[in-house]
Amino acid sequence: MAQEVTKKRSTNVVKSSVNSEMEDELSKTLNSFLRGYTPATASDRERDMLDGIYKIDLNSPLPDFNFKTAFAYNAVDMKNPERAYIALVCEANAVQRTQVIHPLINAPHPNLMVLVTSGVVELSRPQEERLVVLYEKPKGEKLSRLIAATKTRPNFDFICQSIIAPIALAIQHLSDLGIPHGSINCDNIYYDTAGTSGVVVGPCVTEPCGYSQPFY
Repeated sequence: MAQEVTKKRSTNVVKSSVNSEMEDELSKTLNSFLRGYTPATASDRERDMLDGIYKIDLNSPLPDFNFKTAFAYNAVDMKNPERAYIALVCEANAVQRTQVIHPLINAPHPNLMVLVTSGVVELSRPQEERLVVLYEKPKGEKLSRLIAATKTRPNFDFICQSIIAPIALAIQHLSDLGIPHGSINCDNIYYDTAGTSGVVVGPCVTEPCGYSQPFY
């Protein structure tokens, strides 16, 4: 009996020793791997690229299109460089209305700024991932700027027909999609004085509904 107990103890000691050696070896191997491991990051060619097509130019800010929680930059379609786009780079930890992005992409309207695409992009500055929302750049000027520059009050019929009516159509379209805009004001409405595109209502997805509306 005593011999059997001694034999079991000896076997347990051997097993414990083997397990300890295996754990030490595993720990050394893991530590060696971690010391030499470098997380995979996007190459310089992949950084600042949305959908592999649109290049965001962080050296060309577009402050006229900034929002409180998103900064605007010029973006270029690498396959069609003549087209002008605005990349809204959302701030970290900001809240976006991501649920309305795809409905707006799939149901464009002539009086809404065209939402082209969106996605998470690894930026070169800052070196982190951010949500980017891409729009076609409108041809017009901000309505607030045009109002400030005009010396005579616009004709009432012109305001109703050329400004209010198109905006009402855009609002009705959004209502049909179940989307409140929440950012309609003179700083987010663009009017093309050349008459090619008329009135276009600006973005509404980079911040909570009504977040940056003027108090009035």
